Amino acid sequence: MIKKISLFWILLGLSISSGAASTDGAIQFMQKLGDQVIQTTQTKHGEEKRQALRDIFENSVHHTSIAQFVLGKARRALKFVFKEVDDLEKEKQALAHDVKNSLEEFYKIYKESVTRTYLSSFDRDYKDEVFQATHAKQDGEDGVVVYSTLDRKNGAPPLNLHWVLKSTEGGLKILDLRVEGVSQAEKERDEAASIIRKHKDQCKQDGGKFCDLAALKKLTDDHKTLNDEWKKKIRGEAISVN
Repeated sequence: MIKKISLFWILLGLSISSGAASTDGAIQFMQKLGDQVIQTTQTKHGEEKRQALRDIFENSVHHTSIAQFVLGKARRALKFVFKEVDDLEKEKQALAHDVKNSLEEFYKIYKESVTRTYLSSFDRDYKDEVFQATHAKQDGEDGVVVYSTLDRKNGAPPLNLHWVLKSTEGGLKILDLRVEGVSQAEKERDEAASIIRKHKDQCKQDGGKFCDLAALKKLTDDHKTLNDEWKKKIRGEAISVN
């Protein structure tokens, strides 16, 4: 079963003007954004809150880059499926089309998965939490890491959150979040690798072909199932409230 994506994707929402990464700008924007997210959880409810947070979230993260990183070696292994077809251009073109479509479908569904888990984390407000972006450092030519804390005010120690950002044509986008030094993207990649390996092994045991591709499709289906179940739950809650 797919492990729940970390609740701490709660502040994924950074988009700064394009160009070289600015540490001062990143800190200021991150602080403003953190305050905005926490305020949203306090002042909005139900579908209004989910939509407001979705708007913040979906425009802030470089989803494709994260999805490609999460797939890791499994994405690169897809090139080996071409060795399983006859040396016929027509068959190779059909397989290449299937690989391309399968990757695009995973990127789309994975984005929904992260959004689902992100929104699921806001069933309560965060009136007792205080977010503080403290400092930042350059990370290569076009990146920056923003260091922040989340003071939970409930007796638990503050959380140290490090946001890994990269400058793109659309501005700075979040690529990873390190919670107490642990990379959330790396955790997702390790889990995806385990699931893909299980599906791939089963495919081989069944005597299947193109097992790397089949495993990717199974991973996508796993995410889609959880997404659909969550959507049904949300619809049911909306009906009961009305």
